[in-house]
Amino acid sequence: MPETAPRKNVQRVLAACSGGDAAVIVRSVQAMGLEVVAAFDEATSEAPWVQTADWDAPLLARDSEDDPWSDPQRLVSAALDAGADALHPGAGASAASGNLARLTIASGLGWLGVQPELLESWAGSVEQAANQVGVLRGSTEAYGAESARVGVLGDGYRMTLLGQQRLLAGGLAEVSGCTDAVARAALALGSALRLNGVASFDLLEEAGGRVVILGAHPALSGWFMFDEALSANLVAAQVQLAAGEELHWDSERPAVRPTVAAVVRTVAPCEWTEETLEFDAGPTALLVGPGPIPRSTPVALIARSAPTLKAARALLSEALLALPLPDTNAASLSARLFGEPT
Repeated sequence: MPETAPRKNVQRVLAACSGGDAAVIVRSVQAMGLEVVAAFDEATSEAPWVQTADWDAPLLARDSEDDPWSDPQRLVSAALDAGADALHPGAGASAASGNLARLTIASGLGWLGVQPELLESWAGSVEQAANQVGVLRGSTEAYGAESARVGVLGDGYRMTLLGQQRLLAGGLAEVSGCTDAVARAALALGSALRLNGVASFDLLEEAGGRVVILGAHPALSGWFMFDEALSANLVAAQVQLAAGEELHWDSERPAVRPTVAAVVRTVAPCEWTEETLEFDAGPTALLVGPGPIPRSTPVALIARSAPTLKAARALLSEALLALPLPDTNAASLSARLFGEPT
């Protein structure tokens, strides 16, 4: 079987990641009526996404220095042992691993990520694509400005814009539509890369409409935000690509409704949905913001959207105030999210 050959009839997917990524994959795969396997290590064995998954697959460390998540062979073996048909690498380091992608495909599994030949030359390919389409290369040090992270979905030929994600004051993040210049640049970069899967580009529009690229990633952070902004299931689209199916999107720039989101993280074991949190008895510490989530941390994702940012913030504030957060001032928490004085 050629290493780029798609896997047909995907019925069971391994989430080869943890934290918020794994939670989104578990939910998205189950929404398709398929089965999902959650990989876990010792620290995440009781995590909510593991408990919610249909099956689980242990990744046991050999010693304190061993990180099984960084071993492609163990991830693929976990998928095969669990009877999975495909492997989703999440949005972290595994998503950028050409070795994991090739090993996954060589093992007869569907790879729910960017094509391995592109991953292995990612930096050079992105630079070449930028030169090809006339997008300037830059750095955050030189420009000193925050870029928009723009998501693109491609099937190798046709590209679809997923919108842009920006960080806001107080730990909030927002997904919204793009300006015409940024949209054209993102779609052109995806086409030049012959992107098959989901990727994101950190783009900045200068005065005069010139676009600068400050970074590129063979994955998409904030899956659940883009899903809600587009009323779509992006993991389902990746499953379709792995199965060799055609993607059916209304246009290359579908309607994106503003979506404001925050991630509430707790060090206490918890059960969660997007609207509720219930913690076990005992001390609870909360952190708020859309930043990186440790693998060992149970996670609750809260997303709310509305036509305006003000209305979206109001809806999110109501959701936070309704959460049963022990020993926590919900009003203060909401104020911290919005960057307002308590």
